[in-house]
Amino acid sequence: LAKKMDITHIDSGSMYRATAFYMLEQGVDINNEKEVLARLDEVNLSFEKVSGKQVIFLNGENVEYKIRNNEVSTAASIVSLYGKLREKLVAIQRNMGENESVIMDGRDIGTVVFKDADLKIFLVCDVRERARRRFKEFKAKDENITLDMVVKELKERDKRDESRANSPLKKADDAIEVDSSNMSVREVVDSIDKIAGERWK
Repeated sequence: LAKKMDITHIDSGSMYRATAFYMLEQGVDINNEKEVLARLDEVNLSFEKVSGKQVIFLNGENVEYKIRNNEVSTAASIVSLYGKLREKLVAIQRNMGENESVIMDGRDIGTVVFKDADLKIFLVCDVRERARRRFKEFKAKDENITLDMVVKELKERDKRDESRANSPLKKADDAIEVDSSNMSVREVVDSIDKIAGERWK
């Protein structure tokens, strides 16, 4: 969608993944909020365009492919519960959108990060279908995981994110819901592009 609209894309979730990845690499107990926050200043995140795609850098290193696994996904969901950590990443995200138009995806973008965004899309999908798609990604990396395990972990993540005190996952009142359960990537892109075109015509 970002490529089609010629707008910078920011995957806010990758920021939580990269932070969690750093903590795991450093042997930090991600379930210990105090320990995680004590090391937070060691985390420096930035985005750079590589082969036409915005990718995340952690302390100067491209970690885009190191953070796309089940262990990091679970860890990211846990550290995202910590208020001070969210405050730091939200500030970075807001700064990114101050000087240019961006397409930013994440679980609190429309409700917290950019409450006054020009267009908010709340993308939903049947959990089994989401798991199937994620499972396909994991199997491509030869991860030892089953589809049922992915379903279970997605449900647990959704529950954590929906019930967290800081920036819970919920649909913004002015967001437009798009159900991608039975849609291809191209169909999702075309659907949102059409919505955007109607909004700004």
